[in-house]
Amino acid sequence: MFYSVSPDLMMSHEITEEIAQDLAELSDILAAQGTTLIYLATPTKALGQPQNLPWAAVDLGYDIDIAATVYDENIQRLNHYGVAAPNVRHILARAAMDAPVFFGPDPRLNSHGVRTMVRAAAEMVAGSPGYAALPQTAFRSGLSGKAAMHSDRRLDLQEHCEKDLPGLIFDQVLMRQGAAPQDLFNSVAPIEVAVVSSEMTGGSTLGFAHHLQEATGLSAGHYSLAKGGSLAAMTAYLTSQQFQANRPSFLIWEQPIWKNSGEFGEQPLRELITAAGPSCEIVLPLRFDKGRKVFQADLSGLDPAKHHTLFFDNDGVQVQAARFIFAARNKSVRARTVYRTPDQVLTGRFYMPVSGLWPEGASHVDVQLGGGSFGPAASLTACQQEEAY
Repeated sequence: MFYSVSPDLMMSHEITEEIAQDLAELSDILAAQGTTLIYLATPTKALGQPQNLPWAAVDLGYDIDIAATVYDENIQRLNHYGVAAPNVRHILARAAMDAPVFFGPDPRLNSHGVRTMVRAAAEMVAGSPGYAALPQTAFRSGLSGKAAMHSDRRLDLQEHCEKDLPGLIFDQVLMRQGAAPQDLFNSVAPIEVAVVSSEMTGGSTLGFAHHLQEATGLSAGHYSLAKGGSLAAMTAYLTSQQFQANRPSFLIWEQPIWKNSGEFGEQPLRELITAAGPSCEIVLPLRFDKGRKVFQADLSGLDPAKHHTLFFDNDGVQVQAARFIFAARNKSVRARTVYRTPDQVLTGRFYMPVSGLWPEGASHVDVQLGGGSFGPAASLTACQQEEAY
């Protein structure tokens, strides 16, 4: 069993008060629209499977008690603000007493670990208000055999080992009764449970959504990015037309505890919060500047004392980035850019908070696009939001 110095031996993966409050606001807004958010904070391998930690970890300064306490406090903080988040560390560590829950030469959960995570999520779903009223279907999963998963980490480690390292052998899961889980961006039928996950749970390969359907009796869909991370995956999903047209009853968001949702400032989480809410209603007419190839909108009508987020919709045309160039009455300029990851499903929809600018607010904004052209009926609206916490 291999453990990496980072993130496994890092003892402080803090979900700050600000991030916890943003996640709580996201949860509240989703709930108001009929969707229950369940947040799965995947622990590090050292926390989820501490039994195999070598003594060298202590020599490097690692203290499992401190790291476990910090994780537990993060979950308590989320629960305090009303976010449904089970303590996955406890659940995985107990399951690891029977069999490993992580692959040996890779940081990801193995089949046993994924099934354990699913049980935690399914218990939260079944215990949620409204679950009993949903029509349930008899789903039954099965195994079609074993297969090996590719691992860059294993290949790197193998270069330093004389003996062959074990492969990443996993159970191939299929549905023996009931329809197979759908892709969230290619679903043809309504989905009751949407699963957005990181690479830690193996994407759709290890059958997270398959097991979830069997455990809950609800149809599920799954979306994951191999490299972009679960925050990028959630951004793609919540900003999509698919989400707006087919909101699930439950949204399960799995994200590693060491991934900082506030790493790039307030924009990413504000984008999720705004996209999860009702439609933005303040229409901001766009004027196209042919010389500069930008759309411009007047913002002087927005009250600077209130919280607004701009929503740019490129009318279905996919683009990689959107740059918002804010200008003040004194001709000061501040620019902010939203980038999408290379493997992310592109929706052509971007949200940008109008905050942290000038006390008197911005007079206008220019919108530039990267990696694509403007749509034929591109639009800009403003969403007014109240501070929840």
